[in-house]
Amino acid sequence: MTDTPRSLADWAMEYARHGIPVLPLSGKLPRIPKRAGGSGVHDATTDLDQVREWWRRWPHANIGLRCGIRFDVIDVDGPEGRQSLERFLADHAHGPIGGPRVLTGSGGWHLYVTPTRLPDRIGVLDHVDYRAADRYVVAPPSRHPQTHRPYTWVAGRGIDTPLGQVPAALLERLAPPRIEPSAPTPTIRPAAPGHPYGQQALALETAAEEPRATQRTLQSARQIGMSQPRGIPLPSSHPQTLPEPPTSPPAHDRTTIEGE
Repeated sequence: MTDTPRSLADWAMEYARHGIPVLPLSGKLPRIPKRAGGSGVHDATTDLDQVREWWRRWPHANIGLRCGIRFDVIDVDGPEGRQSLERFLADHAHGPIGGPRVLTGSGGWHLYVTPTRLPDRIGVLDHVDYRAADRYVVAPPSRHPQTHRPYTWVAGRGIDTPLGQVPAALLERLAPPRIEPSAPTPTIRPAAPGHPYGQQALALETAAEEPRATQRTLQSARQIGMSQPRGIPLPSSHPQTLPEPPTSPPAHDRTTIEGE
């Protein structure tokens, strides 16, 4: 793409020919409204007929390029973002990132890098975002909706330039934190009435209750035995009268018997 196409439609078609899904934008937002069936970034396509129809309908529409397929983009917001990235690279990297580069309409950069399959990250650095899967960026020669300045490819750093590489230190910031797996919590749910599990559990509970009932009976007996030792009956509240011993008949007078 060394020769500059004459219109936004020409650029949109050229991006699609490079296998980059494109979508029309109104400023920075998707041009196809949701009420008309729009799906945002998921409307992006490389279908040349569809792209041609869109820009025939909206010839002044800005161009959005979907990220995470052919490239990711380091989105550097304005002079503050440029300074933030330059400081980070000076402290943590051994050289420039390289690759295609766009000067944005707000004075920032879009750095096109090899897709990492890492998630999108807003604020990876101060005033720096990382645009990946399910995101898009505004592409040249679109105009910024506030400044009205065009997005332009930096000389010698056009879309045909080999993609840059994300520095290892920046990859560490992009990688999601590791979460140690925890032991699964067992799921317990009540058994329905008549369920075999419930019947078996009830049978086991009944069987376990019988020894416990026996133990309680023996314990009660031991307590009674300690309080009332065998052979020493407790006094009754009503005294008992012992029966008198039987008396022998009166003896006959010996004198009378001897005189007969």
